[in-house]
Amino acid sequence: MSQSPPVRLDRRKTGVVTLTLCRPEARNALDEATALAFSAAVAEIAADASARALVLAGEGKAFCGGGDLTMLNELAAAPPPVARLYMRKFYAYFLGIAELEIPVVAAIHGHAIGAGIAFTLAADVRVVANDAKVGFNFTRLGIPPGMGSTFFLPRVVGAARAAELLLSGRLVSGEEAVRLGICHEAAPSGDVRARADAIADDLASAAPLAVRLTKSALRRDLVGLDRALDEEAALQALAYPSEDLREGVAAAQARRTPVFQGR
Repeated sequence: MSQSPPVRLDRRKTGVVTLTLCRPEARNALDEATALAFSAAVAEIAADASARALVLAGEGKAFCGGGDLTMLNELAAAPPPVARLYMRKFYAYFLGIAELEIPVVAAIHGHAIGAGIAFTLAADVRVVANDAKVGFNFTRLGIPPGMGSTFFLPRVVGAARAAELLLSGRLVSGEEAVRLGICHEAAPSGDVRARADAIADDLASAAPLAVRLTKSALRRDLVGLDRALDEEAALQALAYPSEDLREGVAAAQARRTPVFQGR
């Protein structure tokens, strides 16, 4: 039996396209297969002149549990230069949504942690479930932040708040994510998709040329993203061989509190 594709595209007559992560058994964790499929889907959307807005969604109980732990273990065994190049490409597969000329709305439910929340910062609007768990938990795994979080988060919540969230790696509820400015709007878990769809439909009803030109103007803020991604990839590559990463991944797999030694 062949495996189901890791992502799915659905289109509505309004011009709204939904891109869904489809690895519910793994909480939609981001691995190489998902990265390649996601990037191909974004390229397809970019080439679709009828597309007027994009909704990002996750199938199952979680939006996205972050980077795949098996992938992290494999990177721990790779030489740092190899890991750096791999991660730099990996980020780009997901952050291609930042280059889209149409509005992007993320519908976040369940868990959205690490890379799983970081890539949504490249979206224009984030709707989150009240009871969702959101956080940039990289330091809780034993690695520095990646997926553009050091670039986007200070711009979203401010430098001081971003530093606290990235250094602590703490998780917050959907309601607190809205208060902090990580997300724009909270809704009951069962209503998140409907609310995201409604926002996307509204954005899709605006003048397409004006929207695309507005997005072009807003992308001025992306100056410096490439440099930030290069630095994140290099720093993560330095941490991959560490005992702390091995402990962080083992603790996450065993669902226990990690005991870090600083080496």
